[in-house]
Amino acid sequence: MKDCLPNNRKAASLPYHSFSRRFALKNSFLITGFLLLAAASSACCPADGGGRDSSASGPGNCGTLNGPDVLIVDSRCLKRLRFNGDLAQVYKEKKIFYVNRAGKTRRTHYFDNGADPFTEGLARARLGGKYGFMNRKLELVIKPAFDFAFPFQRGFALVCNGCKPEPMGEHQAIRGGKWGVLDKTGEIRVPIRFSRSALLKRPEYKKLKREP
Repeated sequence: MKDCLPNNRKAASLPYHSFSRRFALKNSFLITGFLLLAAASSACCPADGGGRDSSASGPGNCGTLNGPDVLIVDSRCLKRLRFNGDLAQVYKEKKIFYVNRAGKTRRTHYFDNGADPFTEGLARARLGGKYGFMNRKLELVIKPAFDFAFPFQRGFALVCNGCKPEPMGEHQAIRGGKWGVLDKTGEIRVPIRFSRSALLKRPEYKKLKREP
């Protein structure tokens, strides 16, 4: 009968420190792999908004800003975004962007802890310090040319130039400037030359409000 005892003795006689070194090396590879995976995951946009709108990403590295108004999304992270239909929201360096499934982005107005909602098919777009409007394809329907704009209501939006935001608790109030009204084609229906309070009293403004 073949004796197996010598092989067992050989295995049993391995130095303890050699076994420990192999075990530690194996574990170090596992830990390193886990840390790399975690780092890659954290570099992408977390699904939770971290105190913002739950559909907006957190401040992860979803991409890079090309200037203040253009976000280039990391293609690795695009599929990790939480899409609502065809669009997702990304929060980056105190700015909020819409992103579509193809990776196209458009900066929008930060409204109520999230991206500006689409009202009557349009949402506010920001570019070069100005406000305009975009559709759900993230196409600029009305070129940004105003210092502020309110959302559309019944086909019309109040816009202003020379107005300034002022803190008001957790929100901001828009003060001063000259105000007017535009329609969804971008046509100015009331000239931008009145104070806001005066505009609301103008007969042409009241006439627009009565239009079906």
